[in-house]
Amino acid sequence: MKRTIIGISLTFLFASMTYAADKAVVLAATATSSSSDSAPVTCLLDPNCTGHWSPGSKDSGTDEGIYIQFENPISASHIKLSASTLGKLVVYINGKTSGPDGRYYIASGRANYYVAYGWGNALPIPERIKSIFIKIDSGDLRVNISRIQFLSSKLPAGELEAETLDVAIPLVLPKLISASISASSILSPETAYQPANLVDSKYDMAWSTDGKKTAGKGESFTVTFNAKQTLAGMLLWNGYQRSEEHFKANGRVLQMEARSDAGDVEQVTIKDMMGPQRVVFKKPFKDIKSLSFKIKDIKAGDKYKDVLISELRFIGNNNELILPIVAAKATSVPNFLQPLIGRSFSAILHQPVTQKEIQGDYFILSPKCDNSRIRIRNDGSYVIYKGYDYSSKDADASVEATVFEGNWEPKDNLIRIFGRNYKTALETSEYLKGALKAPRTNIFQSELTIKPYSTLTAKEKAKLFEYLWSKKRGPADRSQRMFWVVGIDEHACSGEINPQGNNAECVIEGTSYSDLVKKLDDFLLGPNPYWISSSILTDLLLPTDSVQQCQASPFPG
Repeated sequence: MKRTIIGISLTFLFASMTYAADKAVVLAATATSSSSDSAPVTCLLDPNCTGHWSPGSKDSGTDEGIYIQFENPISASHIKLSASTLGKLVVYINGKTSGPDGRYYIASGRANYYVAYGWGNALPIPERIKSIFIKIDSGDLRVNISRIQFLSSKLPAGELEAETLDVAIPLVLPKLISASISASSILSPETAYQPANLVDSKYDMAWSTDGKKTAGKGESFTVTFNAKQTLAGMLLWNGYQRSEEHFKANGRVLQMEARSDAGDVEQVTIKDMMGPQRVVFKKPFKDIKSLSFKIKDIKAGDKYKDVLISELRFIGNNNELILPIVAAKATSVPNFLQPLIGRSFSAILHQPVTQKEIQGDYFILSPKCDNSRIRIRNDGSYVIYKGYDYSSKDADASVEATVFEGNWEPKDNLIRIFGRNYKTALETSEYLKGALKAPRTNIFQSELTIKPYSTLTAKEKAKLFEYLWSKKRGPADRSQRMFWVVGIDEHACSGEINPQGNNAECVIEGTSYSDLVKKLDDFLLGPNPYWISSSILTDLLLPTDSVQQCQASPFPG
């Protein structure tokens, strides 16, 4: 069941093995999307800043979240999260929802909410925190987070009370400076590779030269500040940091010439490596308004001529990190895609595994769940979780799903998606940014055709049902009655309703395949789901907030 807590301050707490209250340098603090009235995520970490974060979505924000990464792993006994509205969250520490011994970070609470390590008492998290991703898993109202604090405490397990957790670890936050960035060359689509990506705190986004026109040498980008700055160095993430495969496939920078608007020049050597690298200028650039970097030498990629830099921070004269705040170019959203932007969509058809006759009534005892989801964002990014069965908590670590994420661009009456995909057990290592070790990823691209079900031709419907039957076919029972499970709230259902635990799912039955298809066709014209067809995802989907998450019964059929 979905749970929403309104009008109160909530506290989510995480335990840690050690209790040092040392300062922690924040390298990245960002969100997958933000509402127009949201403050920068760094504001949530600053006790002197007043503001909040909400996802930039038209729904509750399922699959959106906040990401924070430190320069070095920190020791924190708890993490305190204050919010006025909050749904169900999934929290990833160092890219995982579980620790080295396989226990999960479980949310529970009495006067306050706590995320503890394992069931029962609040056990310490057995690792230092390099990164944390707070992801919205479900909710009825949009999440509104106002403060995130990393706390130090020596309280024993099981005795965590919010009023005693008041020792906040000082955080060293980047200094935010308004600026603009331009580049001599940008790979198409420009919204996916624009120079603003250099300072968006997202390592899987990058600025790229246009490899169709140049090999990269001689290309440049310029950062122009709104006020004069003194820069002693920089942190730089070279190449395409989206994955190791992306890094090797594309070109990287080996040498750049830095030139200020005052005419000062320095040759800068860049290491060919993943992750951040600190570059100290031989002589600080003092009181400058702009700094240009011209590529002088490169390491060619294995597949592409594009040369990329993923992220950039400047180092001030007092060793503080400086993050230019730059307005990114918006993605143009075609009309046919507008209804899907800013919402999470889920598959609605599930395969029944077995059926049992009880006093003449038929009950689905164990549907095989297909909880595939897709979210397309208005910043030109997307995420797809394909084919994951949430039903068995005992099998979470071993069940593999495929995750697709990256960028999209409109192409005629469809969209092209591209980026990375990887197989993972979602509950243990879903969010890989900042993870210590990520599974092997692949570079991919595909085209998505998107149409409302009501607009499909008879030929398209026949092809769709043939595909879905081969993918989600359920066995016939003794009388050869066939059926599908449709995960839609009971109030939207017509025909037979079949409760499954906390869910209510439609059961569409027919005496033959053609009878089943006819009844399902009549039914689908009501909710009118979207048909998405591609080489990676073909299914019928409705907004996640209106879909019942399928859960297989733990009882044998």
